[in-house]
Amino acid sequence: MVSRFISLVAAFSAIAVAGGCATPRGPYSPIARVDEQQPHQLRNGVTMLDQDVRNALLLVNHSAARLPSGQVQVRVQMQNLYRDETLWSDVRIAFYDADGMATDESAWQTTAFPPHQVVLVQGRSLRSDVQTFNVQFKDLRSKSGRPLGPPGQVFEHNLWRDGELPE
Repeated sequence: MVSRFISLVAAFSAIAVAGGCATPRGPYSPIARVDEQQPHQLRNGVTMLDQDVRNALLLVNHSAARLPSGQVQVRVQMQNLYRDETLWSDVRIAFYDADGMATDESAWQTTAFPPHQVVLVQGRSLRSDVQTFNVQFKDLRSKSGRPLGPPGQVFEHNLWRDGELPE
């Protein structure tokens, strides 16, 4: 009886494995945006890749200027909203041509944001066919290593609102 049960289990396992091998594979079309809008990186000059970064750093100003050589120089000023905590964030700048294709990107650089201070982040494109840029921030860390709560208030959609506790 036991040997018959083992035989049935082995037979069903072999059928399941054989059936799994017959699953059709590729090619598949890529997932495309259904809203037909440009990606965030092409519509905005600054992108916060983490919610923590968005709630801790305030965009003060950003600008871009074409240099006589044709390169684009980007300048972004960010302010740390915490009054008593130095923050660190990884930052890079991506440059895009007229077709929205990335022409060059800087390497990720860790940047310090002292308490309540405005910090200038800047970079320059390597090529002259750049049409737009995107400065990206991610991986927020505190100097003390403590998990960060909300800074009290955050700036969103041109309004100050009370900070919310993270979930």
